[in-house]
Amino acid sequence: MKFTPKQVFAVSFLAFVLSGFSGLIYQSIWTRYLGLVLGHAAFAQTLVLALFMGGMAFGAWWSSKLVNRHGLRVLRTYAIIEVIVGIAALCFHFIFVQGTDVFQSSILPNLGSEFMVSAFKWSWAALLILPQCVLLGMTFPLLSTGLIRLSDKVTGEVLGTLYFTNSIGAAVGALVATFLLVPAIGLPGAMATAGIINLLAGVLVFSISRGENPGTKQIEISHVSDTKAPHHAQLILWCAFFTGLSSFVYEVAWVRMLALALGSTVHAFEIMISSFVAGLALGSFWIRKRIDRLPEPLIIAGWAQLLMGLAALSTIFSYKLSFYGVANLTTSLAPNEGGYVLFNLASAAIAMLLMFPTAFFAGMTLPVFTASLLRSGGGEQAIGKVYATNTIGAICGVFITVHLLLPFLGLKSTILLAALIDIALGVAIFHKLYGLRQPRYLTATCLSILAVVVVAFSPKLDEKMLVSGVYRLKQAILDTNSKVLYYRDGKTATISASVTGSHMAIATNGKVDAAVQMNTAKQPSADEETMIMLGLMPMLYRPEATIGANIGFGSGISTHILLGNPKLKALDTIEIESAVIEGAQVFGDRNARAYTDPRSKIILDDAKTYFAGNNKKYDFIVSEPSNPWVSGVASLFSEEFYKFLPHHLNENGILVQWIQLYEIDFALVASMMKALGNNFSDYDMYISNSNDLIIVAQHKGKLSASTSQSFGSVELANELKRHGLTKANDLNFRFVANKQLIEPLINSGSLAANSDYYPVVSHLAPKARFMQSVPNDLFELPFSYIPFVELLTPEKRAPLTTYELNTNSSNQRFFYLSQAFAIAKSLNNSGPVSAVLDEDMRKNLAIMVSSQRHCTILDLNDETLHATIRVHAFLAANLPQGIVDPRSNQGIFGCAQDKLPSHFKLVQDFLSAVAKRDLPSMAAFGQQTLDTPELKKIDILQEMALCSAVIFHVQQNNRAAGHALMTKYREVRQAPNTRALRKLLAVTVQPSG
Repeated sequence: MKFTPKQVFAVSFLAFVLSGFSGLIYQSIWTRYLGLVLGHAAFAQTLVLALFMGGMAFGAWWSSKLVNRHGLRVLRTYAIIEVIVGIAALCFHFIFVQGTDVFQSSILPNLGSEFMVSAFKWSWAALLILPQCVLLGMTFPLLSTGLIRLSDKVTGEVLGTLYFTNSIGAAVGALVATFLLVPAIGLPGAMATAGIINLLAGVLVFSISRGENPGTKQIEISHVSDTKAPHHAQLILWCAFFTGLSSFVYEVAWVRMLALALGSTVHAFEIMISSFVAGLALGSFWIRKRIDRLPEPLIIAGWAQLLMGLAALSTIFSYKLSFYGVANLTTSLAPNEGGYVLFNLASAAIAMLLMFPTAFFAGMTLPVFTASLLRSGGGEQAIGKVYATNTIGAICGVFITVHLLLPFLGLKSTILLAALIDIALGVAIFHKLYGLRQPRYLTATCLSILAVVVVAFSPKLDEKMLVSGVYRLKQAILDTNSKVLYYRDGKTATISASVTGSHMAIATNGKVDAAVQMNTAKQPSADEETMIMLGLMPMLYRPEATIGANIGFGSGISTHILLGNPKLKALDTIEIESAVIEGAQVFGDRNARAYTDPRSKIILDDAKTYFAGNNKKYDFIVSEPSNPWVSGVASLFSEEFYKFLPHHLNENGILVQWIQLYEIDFALVASMMKALGNNFSDYDMYISNSNDLIIVAQHKGKLSASTSQSFGSVELANELKRHGLTKANDLNFRFVANKQLIEPLINSGSLAANSDYYPVVSHLAPKARFMQSVPNDLFELPFSYIPFVELLTPEKRAPLTTYELNTNSSNQRFFYLSQAFAIAKSLNNSGPVSAVLDEDMRKNLAIMVSSQRHCTILDLNDETLHATIRVHAFLAANLPQGIVDPRSNQGIFGCAQDKLPSHFKLVQDFLSAVAKRDLPSMAAFGQQTLDTPELKKIDILQEMALCSAVIFHVQQNNRAAGHALMTKYREVRQAPNTRALRKLLAVTVQPSG
């Protein structure tokens, strides 16, 4: 079948849309794959990008030589390359997994030196993707050459259209991969999809290349050209290089700036990249039909470069609009799925407003430079030369921005320098073509220089706005009484430390990672309790430990506490960003040992990379990274990571893992816990401050904790006293469950175990954060009205004398305990309650006391009965064993026992059994309660009774009987404070299969 030139053009443009679509998928997915080998540090990320773009640059250069080969069918060659790339993509996952397993388990540990480890890792990374990158780099020069050969007059239009189609495909591909492919089918599926798309593009072009004549004439330029054109070749190539450099300086700087406003999630990152690429695409689209009309198209490139620089300079002032825009979005949008969709759409609009003008002009330059070089007599190889030179400039732009400009100059000066480069390019083009004597060029040059001077001497970017965390806290700028103590644009993130009053915090990209109350006379922050518990857990479970590791420096307090153990001989703290180490010094003596103790070693590296390259084992590893919704962090909560860690633990070594319980849902927490549980035989679960989960896990065997009554040195004990964490049982009070108890609930989660290859957490956690989700199934368990932990894990039951009230704790259990003690004391003394009560408890207590005072037991209405039961159920569940006996004195109803109806006595008996932790009696009285008609309307009592009876059967390992009870009494309505426990019991006794 013979195709017309019009049909060939249409099919080729469609194929190049598909090629661009798959190309951005490759860049995104390859970076994730290789990050698993190289780590997610900036060094690794930039080298992955260098491999990608360097390969493309070499491919473009190679194709510029190849197109001159006699008899070459360029369209058919393009089609074959697309097919080869597609086949390689289909095989990539298998090759990666098999090869990586071999070199991590057998090769790296035996290499001996860090240099050899690094050299081998980068060689492996290059071998994986470099061949495909070279082939991808050949595609644009080959396809454009083939189409221009078929064109009689529209070389500029062909080039502009190809740049547009490839870029718009890339912009869409980035979004589809992130929002659809990876969440649905994981990295292997996304890679395979991209491969199939390349195969389709290859087949399409191959079908239209059948009639291609290998002897087709070389490109002939028939347009009128400036007589000076042949002398422009060197200028054009230098411009292509520097505009590539400046464009990527902008991209990296703006992504960092927008991450401070939109959040550093994987979704926000891809939206930003897609917005920038879309701007490039539209610039190419606008210029495509104008290039061939101009006697000297290079002049339009001069204006484009000048306008690029001026547009970039404007963002140094307009960035504030993005922060105010996000503040309005977060306060006006509902925290639901629809709101999250709108937030992402609005985020794209904000990113476009900031980046679009500059990206639009940048998109014009490459088609113009390529067409100009063709007119300069560069021949067909000009296409590959411009593309290769521009790509090399882009590589340099990424490297110098990440490793030099941002760390040493900051955001403002980085953007200013890139804008100065573009303005200088525009001026150079004007001078080369016409000189600067013409008024319009001289005026444009002077105004541009004036703009640079104005921006250079303008105030620096508002640090209180940049670090506000507006995407979470909904305020575009920190409070007026807040002060930024430290600010640095690091290689991987922007790190800041701020203080409000005596409350100090360190943040990454505006997200507070640790907050500390510096005034020791005031109540400690909630974060302090978590960080201190992380440091104490190794002492509780492995008091004999001599060597440990801590992943994530944060405030440095966890490292400081760990070093309070005099038996510890060495502690490695692995941190990815040097600015965190520098910024955390603001906490002074609160983290002093992290910096001054000779046992402390701080390593700047990715944790997995460091462990893999050092054949070292530890008695414990503490992992406290940032939140899993932050891009790249979820890989520290993955099945592959938890499979990897035991290789670096000594026998009976433990992992201490932090997981957030705020701005996340149960399914995501369960996904991370499944990944951990699949690779560790046992774990214990604690809640430190009601919002943070701490897991202590052992790879093989059963966990056992020390019964030591104190932690570490005298100095450490003095520090801990303020936090009420001086003894082992102070930690036991925060115990939630062990693996055996909680695993049925964890396995009921709707998501699979989080995996590096199927990263459900990194893609769903940003939405959960926006929706302010709470994992109620875990969050509510410690506050159940049935003390199931003491009943099913008696080894964690603390003696009465250890339940000292910790008024400094932010853990909600201490609040409930203080209420319970105060209510019990008030009832015994008939005096006022000496604690702050929540509204419901205050109301119930008032109703109950009024009834008791008048001894109206025979006339109790439902309201009084319910209130009385709620108060005493609260007391029975929250007070330590034996403090209150509902059957003592006058009982819970305040009247002589001989006046009580039998069902009231049953209530007393049941609650007394709960108070005494007498499980057989709880089950017996609970069964009677379930079958007593007068008590069926009291939801909380019915659910407590059902849970008690089922717990008894679980303890007796008679899960069938427990399941029969849950089935028989399934009509019992759920009540507050027992809903989560009932769900746990339901899945526990559920028959297997």
